[in-house]
Amino acid sequence: MNLWFDADQNGEYFVWQQNSPDHLLTLGGDQYSIGPCKSNPIQPPCEPQGDGTITIGPNTPLFIIPGCPGNTTTLAIINAGGCASIPANTPVAMWVGIDIANGTVGSGRAEIGTRGCRSSHGEGDAEGSDGHQHHAKFGGSDCDNSNSSVEDVDNNGHDFQSTSVESSTFSEDATGETVTMVGAGLDNGMPVTFTLVVTDVGVLGPSIYTLALSDGRTFVGTFINGDIALE
Repeated sequence: MNLWFDADQNGEYFVWQQNSPDHLLTLGGDQYSIGPCKSNPIQPPCEPQGDGTITIGPNTPLFIIPGCPGNTTTLAIINAGGCASIPANTPVAMWVGIDIANGTVGSGRAEIGTRGCRSSHGEGDAEGSDGHQHHAKFGGSDCDNSNSSVEDVDNNGHDFQSTSVESSTFSEDATGETVTMVGAGLDNGMPVTFTLVVTDVGVLGPSIYTLALSDGRTFVGTFINGDIALE
């Protein structure tokens, strides 16, 4: 799946031959990116085909974009003004290619869907690996982390408060839904980076809570009460 960016914001994607919309002449002032792919059999760098679903989120790597650092970027970086060739909030279109092996006849189809921003929030008590009870509170979004935060206070005098959240990433598998939040904060007043992972396993059991700090303090446990929501 590739993305087309109307970087000159003139309402058109690229320049096409007149009366021949399948004949590309130039990019004009626009840009495109190579996105993720899946294949069967596996052909690196593509992922295994699985159910064939391909997802592009705010932090999905996008490749071959001149004007972006290393010619690689993400939608989150673009919308933060980090790619000189594509202004923030540029209109974007999706292009899906289906390859048929050489010398064979075949056909394929693709269904494209879009969704809004995902968010997570929760607050409750957790118990686990360090033998202490933690009171945790978190909130994040995969579109805008300006109001995202993570707090963790245990009954042994440790107090962690985030100062910034770099990303909130959502994923799903057979075990449940997971949010992973990465950023920086203060652990008892000392600067650290953090990774928070919360997995909602639904009816299978209590939500799993993992907080890893760069000063070496790590907690792995489960929520024993509270309200956890991944939306």
